[in-house]
Order: sequence, then structure tokens, then C-alpha cells
Amino acid sequence: MLADLPVQAVGSSELSECQELAAQLVESRLRALCWPEARVTSQGDTATGAALPRLSIQLGTPYRIGSIFVSVDENPKVSPVRITQAAKSALTQDRACTVSTLEEMRSRVSKLGTFHRVKVVTGAPDEREKYKVPLIIYVAEQSSDSGSRGR
Repeated sequence: MLADLPVQAVGSSELSECQELAAQLVESRLRALCWPEARVTSQGDTATGAALPRLSIQLGTPYRIGSIFVSVDENPKVSPVRITQAAKSALTQDRACTVSTLEEMRSRVSKLGTFHRVKVVTGAPDEREKYKVPLIIYVAEQSSDSGSRGR
């Protein structure tokens, strides 16, 4: 969550801008992890540098996984139905949207075939179903002729 955030020395003229950017990045990451109501603000006296800069985080309500959508290549070898079933098999009974659930979904879908890429991302919160976010699973299959090149 905090990896690769921008940092500046206390007292630096860019400290305020750096804190705002860090707050935006953390908020964006939290929203991608099923906390769409997350609000992150920077705190601290950046003008004088007297206080150490801090980020204030308010998470809001945790969201659950709603509908699952699959995006595949044209003429896929693995059907979207199988991909959806594999993803759903990783869901907990309460459909909690957690980092481990999203990673387990990605892992189970990856095991279905030889994919070049499997990406599981959250969509915008569903306004009709309170506290639910849809998931989009992007799958890119390896081309069948990539293994025969150079033979």
C-alpha cells in the first residue's frame, strides 16, 4: 500500500505537493482494493516543517464483490463461463472484497490455461446494490503460434 510513495525532506519547499500526491496515490490504491469511500488527506505543518507530515485515512464502509465480468481475446480457448466459475470458487461466503480474495481469484483463473496475462480489477461501485463493487477479469491468452516461431 505504501510502496513507492513520493517523499521529501521536512522543510523542503516541495513537501506540501509531495504529501498531496502521496495522499492521492494511497486513496487510489485503497479504492482499487474495495474501499471506494476511502478519503486520505495530508496533515502536518508543511509551512514551517515543525510537525512530521502524516496522512489521515478514513476508510468508510468495506465493499463486497458484486457481479463478475470477463474480458477475453477473440475466439478464446478458455470460455468466459469457466473463467467466471474459477473466480467465483475463490469467493468467501460473505463475498468480502479483500486483497487475498482478488489474488486467489487471479491465481485460480491463471491455472485454467496458458495465459499471457490475468488481471482482476474492481469497477465503479454499483449504485443499485449498496456496498458492492463489480469485478472485471482481463485475460490475454498466449497466441498458439508463438511457440512454433523460430522452429
